[in-house]
Parts: sequence; structure tokens; C-alpha cells
Amino acid sequence: QAADTEKKPLDYAAVFPSWNPDSASLHELVDFVASCTDPSGPDCLEPADRIAVFDMDGTILCEKAPIYIDWCLTMHRVLDDPSFSATEEERDAIQQTRDHAYSKGETFYPAGLSQDQLIASAFVGMTPEEFRAYVVDFADHTDAVGFEGMTYGQSFYKPMIEVIDYLRANDFDVWMVSACEREVVRALVERYGIPFDHVD
Repeated sequence: QAADTEKKPLDYAAVFPSWNPDSASLHELVDFVASCTDPSGPDCLEPADRIAVFDMDGTILCEKAPIYIDWCLTMHRVLDDPSFSATEEERDAIQQTRDHAYSKGETFYPAGLSQDQLIASAFVGMTPEEFRAYVVDFADHTDAVGFEGMTYGQSFYKPMIEVIDYLRANDFDVWMVSACEREVVRALVERYGIPFDHVD
């Protein structure tokens, strides 16, 4: 009977196919989760107390394409989306931002219009549902700048998605934080089972 209740050894190749199976940090993670989920152990945590928080940018999502994804989204909307008519001031500000991003690999903040103003005006009139759908469409059909044959939606780090799946399978509550606009993050991470109220 005792043998029936024993946990089976973890199949690293199945659970973490993108990881080096000899990775020390991976084994530390697995040991930590095992100690948190062992009901007979001193470090056991109830599921309600198992909380994991990740920073999206640079940890879960590549942030080298070439700047934060909400800026990339706004550049696409203002400069590349034929269904949107931007003002000359908006186009000039976003073009300066794009030129600087592509040449320097960093965010440029144009004079006159703030990032919040540019994002708000670019997506004015959309409901939250329409905006999130736009974000998903952008992510899944727009090539990430600086990479060949990869969309923004494909620029999530597979090893980290495997970690999230592993934690959720062990009753961890996974949260996502980001400096990006909240609705953008919600739209991007919903596909990985992270609910809207777990994004901050």
C-alpha cells in the first residue's frame, strides 16, 4: 500500500524538455517544490499559500525586440496599421521612438506626447475585449524585430513556460507583473492559464 502512495520520479524530459537535465537551478526548483508539496514534510505549504510571482519582461517574454512590447504594439498601430489614421504629431512621435529603438535598442520618450497619451489615442474607442483581441492578433501575426521567423507571440521563453506549467500542476497560484500596460499583459499571458486578476 505504501508503494502506491509514493510519488513517481519526475520525468524531466517530459516536464522540462527545453531544459538541460543537469541544470543545478532546475534541480533546486524541483527540490523546493517537492518540499512544499510533501504533506509529511516540515516545509509543506497548503495550496492556498503556494504563490509564485514572475516579472514578464525579460523573464517570461523576450524584451530585446527591441523594446517593451506595449511600445512595439503602439508603433505597429500608428505606423503600420492601415485601418488607423494617426495625426501627424502622433506619427512623428512614434517614428522618433521607432528610429531610436532600432538604432539604440532602447526606449525613446518623445517631447510633447507621453507614452500614456500615445497609447490612449492609438486605441481610443476600443472596448477592453476588442483591445485584448487586437493585442493577441498583433502578437500572433507580427514578426518580432531583430529575430528571423519569430512572432512576438512566439517570443516567450519555453523553459519558463515549462516552469509555470510545472508550478501550476503542483497547485501554485501564478501571478505576472510587468511595467507594460496591464491589458496588454493580460492578453498575452491568458494563453498560459494566468487569469486577468493575477496580472499587476
